[in-house]
Order: sequence, then C-alpha cells, then structure tokens
Amino acid sequence: MTAIILSTISALLIAASPPGPSGLVPRATTEWDQREEGLWKIGVVGQQAMSVTGVEALYSGLLGHSNAQPRVVQLSAFNDASDAIRYQINPRPEASYSDAIAALRAARSPGPLSMVRLTAIGRDVVVQQTDGRQTSRTVLSGRDPTLFRAGGRDCELLDFHFLRLPHPIRADGRNPVIVRALVKTDSLPAVGDAGEIARTIQRLTGHEVVTVDIRTDTWFIWQAPLWDPFTSYADQAPPSHEQYVAHGGVFCTGDEAGVRCSPVWFPDK
Repeated sequence: MTAIILSTISALLIAASPPGPSGLVPRATTEWDQREEGLWKIGVVGQQAMSVTGVEALYSGLLGHSNAQPRVVQLSAFNDASDAIRYQINPRPEASYSDAIAALRAARSPGPLSMVRLTAIGRDVVVQQTDGRQTSRTVLSGRDPTLFRAGGRDCELLDFHFLRLPHPIRADGRNPVIVRALVKTDSLPAVGDAGEIARTIQRLTGHEVVTVDIRTDTWFIWQAPLWDPFTSYADQAPPSHEQYVAHGGVFCTGDEAGVRCSPVWFPDK
C-alpha cells in the first residue's frame, strides 16, 4: 500500500507543477516553475543553461528579480523539451513492478539524458551535470547541500517535490505545503534513525509537513524521475524485482504532531 500511496503523491506533485512563462534566460523556455513558501522548483530548456556558469547565471538572475529570497531552490536545465518531458514520466499508481520498469525503458529509449541541475539550500549551492554517461558535481558556495549526516547514516537528498492540495482536507482547515523527499543512505536505517533523517528534511526545507522515502540505492521506481540521471551509466541498469525488494526501504511522514516511520511494503511483480 505504501508504494501505491507514494506513486499517487508523485502524480499529484507533477500535476501541481504548472508551466511557467518563457524568458527566464535568453533563448530558453520554462518547462515548469513552481514556487511555494520559500521553495522553488524550476525547469528550463536552452543551451545557455547547460553548463555550470549558465545555470549559475540563471540562478543569480532569478534571485535578482525576486523580492522574496527562497530557502530551497532546484533549477534543472535540459537540451530540449522532450528530455524535460521524459524526465518527469512516472508510472500509474496501480502499476506493477514490471509496468514501472517498462515505463523506465520507454523513458530512456531515446538515448542518454543530458541535464544540469543546481540545488541551493540557504547559502550552500551545488551544480550536478550529466551527459547521460559521465557525471560531475561542482560546489559553488559553502558545502554540497544534498549531502548530510543524520540518524547515524550518510545521506544524499536525491530529489524533492512539493505541493499544496487544491482544497484543505484537514479537520483544522489548514492547507500546508507538503514536501516530499527521496533520500539515499549508506545503510538502511531503523525506524528511529529514519525519524532523525525525516526531521533533518523538515529542518532543511523549513516545512513540518513532509514525506520522506529512504532507500540504500537510487531506485525509487514508482516516482518521477524513474531513474536518477546523476548515477553513473554503469549503475543505471534497473534491479530485478527480487533485488529491489531485498534492498528494502523506510517511509516517513511528518507534521506538527511529530514524525512517524515504517518499513515500505512492496507490490508484487
């Protein structure tokens, strides 16, 4: 059930990311532009943003033209719109594991995905690059904000999403931003240690309402993106269903009442 819930949330998150206006950088097209309470997630298509200096210039320009200073920013740049589209593909919530792998292969069938992504949390800024085969990281300021230690584990924030539901569903009438994070750890944490990881995500993002999916690999099969494009090409072959289940996972939710974690239930093949 947990995996199905995760996929449903993922679909809502993608649907909640409306396309923004063109022109963030010259000769670039904005594919998505989502901003909520200090969180920015923006994707563009354009050659000028496909480098460390290009995406850094885009980031600086965005900050310079905004009255509000965001807490967390993710800027993704692609060579063409088709790459941006396949990066966001995710399987339907009721998909089996084999269905999810089929969707992954379809998304990757056009060939290697080139991408540049800047992640900033506070004053810490890193740029990741890939041509579909080789990857690199360049820290622009402070330290790499996607790498942290919590719950006795070395952690990597692989990706994050956020949304606000169209209508409040809580009894108190509140409609807070929901942050969802995908975290890779060097070893699978126990439930208590996973809670520390979730609380770290709350602190990093500045939001109490979070869901955190934790694995020891980069294969969050039921979410978009279907694969981590910044994993080395040699490690991009998807695991078998048996291998995927064997790695295990922990899923956490958090709000103002606290953090709750449990092992992940995996659907059949």
